Amino acid sequence: MLMKMGLSLEASHYFILYTTSFGFITPPVAIAAIIACKLANAEYMPTAIEATKVGIGGFLVPWLFISTPMMLLLPGSFSFEGVIGVIISILIMIIFQIGFVGYMITNCSLIERIIAISSGTLMFLFIIQKNQYLLIIGLILFILLIVLQRKKQSFSKVLESKNYSF
Repeated sequence: MLMKMGLSLEASHYFILYTTSFGFITPPVAIAAIIACKLANAEYMPTAIEATKVGIGGFLVPWLFISTPMMLLLPGSFSFEGVIGVIISILIMIIFQIGFVGYMITNCSLIERIIAISSGTLMFLFIIQKNQYLLIIGLILFILLIVLQRKKQSFSKVLESKNYSF
């Protein structure tokens, strides 16, 4: 069916294979989460939700296979645009991890998480639509996130260096 929609054999195969491999961490099955919660003596559902949050970047990979053929090392996909697509794809997965897990340099606030998810979404839309403005806005938001995190890190170091003993 995917091949009838215009995808190559490799992209169709990897799309299905990669998507189904994440059934091990997503509820309600989440066999890996069941094993992890038994080992950690934790509850199942919070463990499965955390596993899904940690693996959220992997859910985008099959879609990136379709729009960035160089990720599959397909013949004819080696170009400057392909290399940029792979770099942006890796950056997208990292940014979504920051947004959903909530940690970069320090713990992220709600605003920082929204900025990260917005940045990743704009870059993901760039990969699909090839609109450079989406990439530029996404990169600006990511730089803003880095600046906010660095400020928060330096502020927390200043608070730690002060001795407030009486």
